[in-house]
Amino acid sequence: MTEMTLNRKWIRAKRKAEAIDQQSIFDQTMKEKTLGIEASYRNTSSYWREEAGQALQVLARLQTYITSEDVITLLEKKGVVTSNNKAMGAVMVSAHRSGLIKPTNEWRTSKLKRRHHAPVRVWQVVK
Repeated sequence: MTEMTLNRKWIRAKRKAEAIDQQSIFDQTMKEKTLGIEASYRNTSSYWREEAGQALQVLARLQTYITSEDVITLLEKKGVVTSNNKAMGAVMVSAHRSGLIKPTNEWRTSKLKRRHHAPVRVWQVVK
């Protein structure tokens, strides 16, 4: 093999290794995010978890598109609160896995002052 061929192979191998490193970093970030959402969910009361699931089902019957913020707002109107609203992520993912909702490519700006206009995913109700 010529030196040029070896250099090309080395460059391809290096790029492949860098791509694997990037994928590993992304995978680790997603894993940590998932673990954080699950921990938030586990640290809520069973009462809150049950009420959140029921509120999501009520909204799914009334609306075609919903956000986690819609569910949180409904819960707060009923006086049901938790110290960590990140647990709502687990509720939404669970509803998605059960086939109740599916994610869209749409995001809305949060209307809750405490969320500082953060983006909120829009979910479509599966009928």
